[in-house]
Amino acid sequence: MLKWLHMDHDSAPDRSIDYLNQIAPQGKSSLFPSKLVIFGLGAALLVALLIIIVGSTNSKPNLTVQTTGLYARLQTLQTITSSEQNYLKDTQLRASNSSLTLLLSNSTRDIGNYLTAADKKFKMPQGIQQSEKAYLDNLTTKFNDARLNVDLDSTYAREMSYQLSVVHTIMSSIYRLEPSKSLSDILVTANDNLEPLRQTFADFSGAKE
Repeated sequence: MLKWLHMDHDSAPDRSIDYLNQIAPQGKSSLFPSKLVIFGLGAALLVALLIIIVGSTNSKPNLTVQTTGLYARLQTLQTITSSEQNYLKDTQLRASNSSLTLLLSNSTRDIGNYLTAADKKFKMPQGIQQSEKAYLDNLTTKFNDARLNVDLDSTYAREMSYQLSVVHTIMSSIYRLEPSKSLSDILVTANDNLEPLRQTFADFSGAKE
């Protein structure tokens, strides 16, 4: 027992130094941030970037841009209904298409007046013009092929029902942006007039061709 408690005076300081070295912090201070700090900053920046992206994605679409797109699409459909009128054989289908041409003309006029009233220098953007030309060309080709296959009436009725559904979707999208009363009235009137015709085209069974 006494032997165990005995300490050699020469070795005591060395052991004390060893003990202090063992309990001393092993890490070295640095002017540069640790990997954990860098990772944290990177994660924070990533979250901020995602918030910006989501925010921009969910931002309100431009009302004028959407209205201009609707205006261009109505012009396209008016052109196609006029050009295909004489090729349709079914009497009822021809009457419905004639009414559609008139309604598209009125709606195009009303929306055009709205756009020019909002901007006296209004001009259709080149990009929309090119896009709608391609859209018109595609529809024209489709109906030409149907005419060659002696299936124009059925194909036309089915396609115009779909096109009017697309117009309805565009108008609904604009209406949800809470436009002015004048534009809201135009949209409601156009939709109320076009919806019965859309249903007529959808119900068309097609004449024997």
